[in-house]
Amino acid sequence: MLVEDKLFSTLETTVGRLAASPRVLLADTIGFIDNLPSATLDAFRATLSEALECDLLVVLVDATDPVREFERKISATQREINARYLNQDELENLDERKIMCALTKIESLTTEQLAEKKSIVKRHGYSSPLAISVHQEIGLEGFQDAMLKQLFGKTATIKLINSETGRSIEGYLSDVYESGMIIDKQLEKNGDILVEVWINQQSLARLVSNSNGRIEVK
Repeated sequence: MLVEDKLFSTLETTVGRLAASPRVLLADTIGFIDNLPSATLDAFRATLSEALECDLLVVLVDATDPVREFERKISATQREINARYLNQDELENLDERKIMCALTKIESLTTEQLAEKKSIVKRHGYSSPLAISVHQEIGLEGFQDAMLKQLFGKTATIKLINSETGRSIEGYLSDVYESGMIIDKQLEKNGDILVEVWINQQSLARLVSNSNGRIEVK
């Protein structure tokens, strides 16, 4: 977290890579700011427009806010997204446009409070809000899986074929690790390896075409 005595620190975007992922870059952008000085509106809008040029938009909402403030922030966020990211005439069913909503700091909420906040989020079009706690590491694995599913769809199952000649099967397995995120792998009796992996279609096609028939999609 960056804390500085200057307004434009809040307008900067930080980019990092999702750990153990098929090359997913995460851009941590601005939050919405109350009573923003008019002189900075253009910079705010430019940063917001840049942030919305993405394959998946993740809206993080502080679940510890009082109910009225929580709903106000959800409404304001949805209004800006509808105006800039979605077609303005299509204000419903956000799920089809690769937008996710996650409630943060849930370690501070009771079960009833969390259920109420989820209900509010659902009323604003997010049918499956996630609940996470970075402090207590709650829901983070499911959050990552949900992002990967939105970006790449279902996992792929591929077979790495063992051979006594040519490149080692370990080399092909290394290529898979480099190109995607392996969920599970099983060694078969004949030395072949079955792999379940998150991977985009372009990377998968490249693996298959460069494998000399040693990688098959199941």
